[in-house]
Amino acid sequence: MEDAGIRWHGAVASHFPPAFRAFLEANGVHADNYSVEDVPRYIRVNPRSALTQEEVERQLPQSEPVGWLPGYYRLPADVKIAGCDAYRRGDLYGIDLASGAAVAALGVLPGEAVLDMCCAPGAKLCALADALQLSGSVTGVDVSEERLSAARTLC
Repeated sequence: MEDAGIRWHGAVASHFPPAFRAFLEANGVHADNYSVEDVPRYIRVNPRSALTQEEVERQLPQSEPVGWLPGYYRLPADVKIAGCDAYRRGDLYGIDLASGAAVAALGVLPGEAVLDMCCAPGAKLCALADALQLSGSVTGVDVSEERLSAARTLC
């Protein structure tokens, strides 16, 4: 496919809805940007846990600390955390890095009230609650009852 000087691999762009392809073309965004195969995963250490960086690295040797976001680690896409003892104990959980960045940017302080309007599956909601340090309130809202049920099991 070629439009506006953009050469796309047909295998990538052919899976997109026509309206999305038109948006990409109109904005000069190359469809190959969406052909990433190895999207990293991220985990966050529960701050109420005694889990150390050394223990995280022992249980998940492929993990790398995210320098600008304390308590967060990057994992290759193929690493599964469900079999990790720390995960089963609730010492760490999976989280999207954008959610962690949003919580850090918000700068929540103890005593504040926070409303999360897209809270499921709940990892960001937990990070917000942790930032409040048991002083304040966090309310989570989501349109997906199924995903909201998952959020209720985390915090």
